[in-house]
Amino acid sequence: MNRSILVSSINQNPNSFQVKLPENITVQPNSEIGLVRGTVQQNYIHNFDSTNSRFSLLIGQYNMSNKATVGTSAVEFLPPQSMTLKPGSWNLKAVTGDTAGDSTRPGFGGRNILTNLVDTFNEQNRYYFWQFGGKWTSDSAIAIFPYICDHHPKGCTWSNAILDTEGAGLTITTTAPGAAKGFNTIQTNGAGGYLAVTDTTPLCYSYNALPAGVASKPQLWGEYTLPNTGGAVNPVKVFGGLIMTQQEDYKKNQPYLAEKDWLGIPIDNQGSPELLDSTKYINKMIFSWELRAGGQIWFVRREINDEGEAGNIIDETNSAVTYVGTTQRLVDFLPQLRSNGAGNTVNELLGRVDGVTIVTYNLTATEHQYDWKHAICQDSDFDINFTGVDKSTYIFNKYTDTLGNMDKPLIFPAGIGNINCALSFEPMNREEIMVMGPDTTVNSEYQLFSQPNNAKILADNAINYYYINGNTSDFAAPTGLNLNTSGVDGASFHICIDNLPINNFNCNGVSGLVTQRIYSHYDDDNSIREVLEPDNIIYHKLHNKQPFMLDHLRIRVTDNDNRTFEALMNTTLLNLHIRENPHRVYQDIDKMVRSLAQVMENKDTTEQNFILANNVF
Repeated sequence: MNRSILVSSINQNPNSFQVKLPENITVQPNSEIGLVRGTVQQNYIHNFDSTNSRFSLLIGQYNMSNKATVGTSAVEFLPPQSMTLKPGSWNLKAVTGDTAGDSTRPGFGGRNILTNLVDTFNEQNRYYFWQFGGKWTSDSAIAIFPYICDHHPKGCTWSNAILDTEGAGLTITTTAPGAAKGFNTIQTNGAGGYLAVTDTTPLCYSYNALPAGVASKPQLWGEYTLPNTGGAVNPVKVFGGLIMTQQEDYKKNQPYLAEKDWLGIPIDNQGSPELLDSTKYINKMIFSWELRAGGQIWFVRREINDEGEAGNIIDETNSAVTYVGTTQRLVDFLPQLRSNGAGNTVNELLGRVDGVTIVTYNLTATEHQYDWKHAICQDSDFDINFTGVDKSTYIFNKYTDTLGNMDKPLIFPAGIGNINCALSFEPMNREEIMVMGPDTTVNSEYQLFSQPNNAKILADNAINYYYINGNTSDFAAPTGLNLNTSGVDGASFHICIDNLPINNFNCNGVSGLVTQRIYSHYDDDNSIREVLEPDNIIYHKLHNKQPFMLDHLRIRVTDNDNRTFEALMNTTLLNLHIRENPHRVYQDIDKMVRSLAQVMENKDTTEQNFILANNVF
């Protein structure tokens, strides 16, 4: 077998297509196939995969040496975030004036690089108190800006905790705000089922970004209303506050584990937690309030240990306020960002009763490594109303509802804490100075963190980062980003034949794949039309042990992660050569000749032995 096969994607997807052979071909064992020549056409679309999509977002200075002053305080408690652009092909051009990040504006959702970048920010940013928008300042230039995200004045999304399978569960209803604040009512509903949690909530938040005195949207974040019932109450077990998301969500894949959970619960003889007796529950929330003997309201804080679990109690504070049913009590947690007047911005969590601050917890990088939820244990004879903020209350994809610049809310022009950003698409250099107010010197930790950055198509041409000023950057004055379309090579791609028994490897530091790749193209000239003409044709062995009939070929062009490529247009044309391995054929002929020679030698030896035997006798 020795066939040249010209395949064309005409009238099909040039990135993935199938061709019918004019006759069946018998493919013998030890056959092989190679690409002789081909042509493809790329377009203004750029393909993103793991080799060109990583970047980092740094909000503040994160423990790096900086020139903080009282006027330019440093934000050192927010760990940097590594982000990954969405994979696949995205257009590098759009209409001037098109936008991203606002569903009410033109261009929203367009499959272009600005949409990809803005959506990546808004979907992957742990500190989603801040969102991003962007616009095309020309058909080939983009700019972005951060803003404080508004939220609805409605109740949060509460659900019964995963453990509550034995009880009836809490009854949770939501009251629409109207002219007043929205809230959830949390009511015990029979024996068991005392636990509930919300969607995630942003710990990095500042209540003073909201306008004061608006009844339907109060400056609250997590307020519990203990009602005036007109008489005595029976709080069997009542506490609420904040848990790390993992303290609840681990139970989606594992049974109850006391060391991981936000509750300590005794285990029965069958190894299951005793859920029906709430008096035995141990509060393991990280930040919480709880009702204790005599109706005393206490605030409790636990440490987060090295395993990311609730550790020992590090603070217990008696508010000196009691709740016995005859007076309504408002218990809440309230985060704020502020400059402390000494060169640092702090993130604090206030614990309050009836609007009076009882405790102030300083939040560090440790707390900001995790996602958080509001949670409650409610076993009592009274209802508790909750007013707060979680992810479900936020107004995403609508920057026209902004509460103001990243650091300067519309109603708080002094700023909330000198919040600025550095955006890096390439690795940072140790000792490099980022001029970002205050000037910050890159340390070895951030240098190492930024090493995977490889989204070079968006990199600044002069320095390794973009400075985004949280006081001034907005829709009217966005931060422009480069589109290095001339300095960045087109995406690499690979040609596979999916219905042939080819066993080539695609490997990285984490995993490996077996692929049917026969050719890899690494662009070096950024041309739209590419001629595929290997200097040396590499033939790939077909690993069939028995002959098989081949009547079609399934061609698929892939990216570096073996996903179907999307950046080819028009027609893909490939000239393939399939043959029996000539070296193996030579080996078979050589083996046959050697075997025949051995037969002849054996025959000669037999004849000589016969002649000798006749001479003897």
